[in-house]
Amino acid sequence: MTDNKIQIIHIVAEVIIICGLTFYTVNRNKKLLCYIQDLEQKISQQEELLQNHDKLIIKLSQNVNSLHSLVAQTKNEKKIIKENVSKKVISPLPTNISTSKKVMIMIPEIKTTIEKVPTKSSKVEEINDDVLDVVNNNRNNDDSLDDELEKELNELDEEIINIVSNNENSID
Repeated sequence: MTDNKIQIIHIVAEVIIICGLTFYTVNRNKKLLCYIQDLEQKISQQEELLQNHDKLIIKLSQNVNSLHSLVAQTKNEKKIIKENVSKKVISPLPTNISTSKKVMIMIPEIKTTIEKVPTKSSKVEEINDDVLDVVNNNRNNDDSLDDELEKELNELDEEIINIVSNNENSID
C-alpha cells in the first residue's frame, strides 16, 4: 500500500504543478495581450497624429506658396507702377500762374482777363497735390505691406522647419 500511496501522492503533486503552471501561463498571456492592445491603440493614435501633421504641413506649404506668389505679384505690380510713373513726365507748374481756368495778366495801365483755351498741340498734365500725396502714401503702404508679408512668410517657413524637425526627432 505504500507504493500505491506514493504513486497517488506523486500523481496529485504533478496535477497541482500542472495546474499552477497553466494558471501562470494563462495570466501571463492575458497581461501580454492587454499590453499588445495598448500598444496597438498608441500606434493608431500616432498614425492619426502623423496624418494630421501631414495635412497641416501641406496646408502650410500651400499658404507659403500662395504668399510667395502674392509677394511676387505685388512686386511685379509695384515695378509696373514705378515704370509707369517714371515714364510720365511731370513738369512742375509755374508758381506765378494760377491753375484755374481764368488767368489774370497784369499789363501796365490795362487789366485784362483771358480765358485759358486748351489746344491740341499743347499737352499739359495738371497734377493735383492731393493726387501726388495719395500716390506717395500708396507707395509707402505697399512697402510696409511687402515687408509685413515677407515677415509672415519667414515666420511660416520657420514654423514648417520646426514641425518637420520635431517630426524627424520623434520618429528617430
